[in-house]
Amino acid sequence: MRGCPTLLGDLLLFGTEKQEQLTLDVSIEHPLLLYQVISKQPEKILLTVTEVKGKLDRVQVYKREALSINDDYSAIMLPKLDPNKKYFLTLVLLCQDRPQYGRTIHVWINLINGSTQVNNFIESHSLLVDNLNQLQ
Repeated sequence: MRGCPTLLGDLLLFGTEKQEQLTLDVSIEHPLLLYQVISKQPEKILLTVTEVKGKLDRVQVYKREALSINDDYSAIMLPKLDPNKKYFLTLVLLCQDRPQYGRTIHVWINLINGSTQVNNFIESHSLLVDNLNQLQ
């Protein structure tokens, strides 16, 4: 059998709305991610950040699993990342607690000085990011 045997929701990573977009701007000072799971049932996500040292040399620097219960946006504060290194982000909506047939978003992290689209969105909507402490 191929694919997930259960119905999965949709996974959205704020700042990567375009299909061809391969990078995500992340602030060096406030490395925030904003994602949304649209689903009728609770879903688990897996987020990993890997440092890319060479063509085949990658080191995982961050890993987080979280449960998404409703369609609201959820924020995750990443650890401080070195702007002199390359990072790759993978966000997976798990299929039966496994990533194999889940919905996946892969992007390169582009570390920038100043605010990003995510930071501006949170600030402009006066969102309370209560789950940051839970996800750190």
